[in-house]
Amino acid sequence: MDIPINIKVQSIQDSLTSQKLYLFKNNSYSDDAPSHYHLAIKTNDDKYLLLTMITSQVEKKKQYYADSPTLLSSLVELSAADVNQISSRLNLNSCIDCNRPILKTNEELLANITTDSFEYIDATIQSDLIDKITTAIKSSPQVRPNVKNIL
Repeated sequence: MDIPINIKVQSIQDSLTSQKLYLFKNNSYSDDAPSHYHLAIKTNDDKYLLLTMITSQVEKKKQYYADSPTLLSSLVELSAADVNQISSRLNLNSCIDCNRPILKTNEELLANITTDSFEYIDATIQSDLIDKITTAIKSSPQVRPNVKNIL
């Protein structure tokens, strides 16, 4: 049975909360880009959700930021313990690029995701990992001040 789109959208909107893990395809990326895991971070303003994308392209990201130690330091590599606590579905060799957080309202986020690809993953996100991510976002010169201030 197909679920009507308005019910899908409402259930996705109801589930968008902090310290959760989501898998979805972002419509702002190329059509052939795969779905990615995104970790939601709590903000000071309940109207917004800050998402950080988890990627298995660790070496590619390191090469991309190789000329900038400050940007390179805002890559948070996930340890095996982090991955095991978050979800066994993640690649053991993964990182979070904290130079490119996504700050959206729930409505803006819903407009950028493919509802058919949206999935909530029951995960345990430790506060020390959230602290590392928040610190990396705040220390990145590439992140806009308004994004840093909302954390």
